[in-house]
Formats: sequence, C-alpha cells, structure tokens
Amino acid sequence: MADSSNSFTAATAWVASLGMQAPRPAGAAAAHGPALDVLRNAQVALYCDHEHEAILALREARRLLADGDLPGLEARRAVDEAAWHIRHHATRAAQSALQHARDRLA
Repeated sequence: MADSSNSFTAATAWVASLGMQAPRPAGAAAAHGPALDVLRNAQVALYCDHEHEAILALREARRLLADGDLPGLEARRAVDEAAWHIRHHATRAAQSALQHARDRLA
C-alpha cells in the first residue's frame, strides 16, 4: 500500500498533466471581492457607453489590486489592458480584458 504523500504526489502530477489549475484557497475570492465588484461596475459602465466612468472604476480596481498576490497581479495587467482599449475606443477588446481580469480573481 502506498503512503499518502506518494498518492498526493501522483494525483498532483496527474492534475498538472491535464493542464488544470489547482483550486485556489477559499479565501482568495473573498479577498478580491471589492475588486470584483468594481470590475463588474466597469463592465456595466462600458456596456452603457460611459467610458469615463469605466476608466474611474478601473483606477479604483488598480488601487484595490495593489496587494501584489499573483491573481491580483495578473488581473491588474488585464485592467491596464482594458484601460488602454477604452482610451482607443475598442470596447469589445476592453470587455474581453475586463472579463479576463474577473476570471483571474474568481
């Protein structure tokens, strides 16, 4: 009979081979809850063609994501990309970047 550490190692290798991400800790989504809300507000503002309000929401999201953890860093990069697209009136690309940011934090 294999001990539990070998089973865990085998299971971890199997999951990695499938290209799946390990589940995030339960507190990860809760820690980014305010940022998720602000990003959702930015998406709604952008959908309603309120670019200025969307940019203001993105500034707030960047402030909330300043803690530096990896999902926050990746989301912040997507927020910066969304802001660039908004300034260049590429709404679809901005919406996609915002969704990517939200997915990184969820």
